[in-house]
Amino acid sequence: MDAASASSRIDPRALCGSSGSGSALFFLLPPCIILFAIDIAFRNSRRLGAPTDTKVPIEGEEEESSISADHPLKRLASKAQQILTNFREVDRQMRWNEAMQKHSLSQELRRHRRTRMTRSCSDSVVESLRAAQRNASAFSSSLRPSSSSSSSSTPSPKSSSFSSSSPSLSSSVSSGKASAASSPISPAFSGLCDRLLQANRVWKKDAEIKSLERSVKSEKKARGSTAFKSFCDNLLLSNQLWKKQREVEELKEERDRVKRARVDGITHAAKQMALDVQKEQMIEEFVKDVLREAEADRKALVDLKEAHEKEITEMVAEWQKEQKRTRREIEQLRLAQATKGLEQEMSNELEDRLFEQIRQGSENSKEEEDLAGLDQDVQEIDYYPSDVETYLEEMSTMSSSSTCVGTPSPSPYKRAHFQKSNIYGKRRDSFSSEGSSSPRKFDREDYVGFSFNPLFFGDGQDPVSPPRSRKDSSAGRPTPLRAVWRP
Repeated sequence: MDAASASSRIDPRALCGSSGSGSALFFLLPPCIILFAIDIAFRNSRRLGAPTDTKVPIEGEEEESSISADHPLKRLASKAQQILTNFREVDRQMRWNEAMQKHSLSQELRRHRRTRMTRSCSDSVVESLRAAQRNASAFSSSLRPSSSSSSSSTPSPKSSSFSSSSPSLSSSVSSGKASAASSPISPAFSGLCDRLLQANRVWKKDAEIKSLERSVKSEKKARGSTAFKSFCDNLLLSNQLWKKQREVEELKEERDRVKRARVDGITHAAKQMALDVQKEQMIEEFVKDVLREAEADRKALVDLKEAHEKEITEMVAEWQKEQKRTRREIEQLRLAQATKGLEQEMSNELEDRLFEQIRQGSENSKEEEDLAGLDQDVQEIDYYPSDVETYLEEMSTMSSSSTCVGTPSPSPYKRAHFQKSNIYGKRRDSFSSEGSSSPRKFDREDYVGFSFNPLFFGDGQDPVSPPRSRKDSSAGRPTPLRAVWRP
């Protein structure tokens, strides 16, 4: 019963994968898809080949006819056939593997049945041996009660061989021997031993069944993994077929585009040739017009050049006349400048003579002054010698750079007559009132007249500024000290 139940558990599970409708559809789906793709490819190739016979031959058709042997559609068809043959081989191998698995399972079941039968035979033999052993033990106990311990310690060779074959059975037999040696064996104890042996056999069978179920599950998992791998391969192949179909469609579109481009190129070239001819004609007309205009412009330039040369000759003559006139004017101006220089030299000489006369008169007037206060005044003048000298130098420069005209010249006595005490008092008052102001200021309203010296006209300079050197014959001489002229 255990073997029949094990076979009923194993057979349906092991054979369900091959007898199911899902597995049959799974194996039939890839060949159908491949055949469908091949049919579509051949139809497209026929459609493409039909209109090519009626079309007008264009450049490059001979090359296409020569390359038709290596057309991608034919290559795709050959690859599809090869894939179909590969699928058939894979299907054949899977069927052979399933048959081998069925055969191996049937062999395992046969072995299981044989082992069960041999174990049942061995159980009957053990029971007969056990009965014989019981009889022998009872007989020996009745004959030799004293040697019961020795007989129980040395078992028979048959029982030792049986205990070596099954460790659980040997342990039970040894326990039975010990109990038989001590007391006679009861039927209840023998039934209990039989039940224990049967339970041990059942446990062993259950363990074997579980191991077989595990092996079946592992085989199912392996079969499912192989089926999944084949399904993935089929999907990849179908994707490749779809890609090839797309490539074929793209190649067709590219061929159509190339044909259209050829036609467009021919029409564009014809239009371009017509435009080039029109351009050449227009360029010729334009060149002729340009040559005419250039000739007219050249003649106009010649006329303008002649008129310009005439104007230049007239301008040169006028310029020469103007140059002569300017030269004359320059000579006249040079002569006038020379006369002015002579007049200036003469005026300077006259001023020097007058100044000498005034100086001599002032010296004479000094000698005639009061001798009483002379010493004190001289001391006070010596206290400020530098200021008096600078003041006298400024007055001398003023008198040398100007010549008074229109006013009566003062007498030498008046010009040289001044009191040193008055000078001292005035200088002291000016120093006390002005503080740090310059002592070189003087009254310019007393000097009125005309001079040939250009410095006389005044250029906005302050008389306090240093005097300019006079470029004349007396420039190298040192200017003598002159008395201040006060009217």
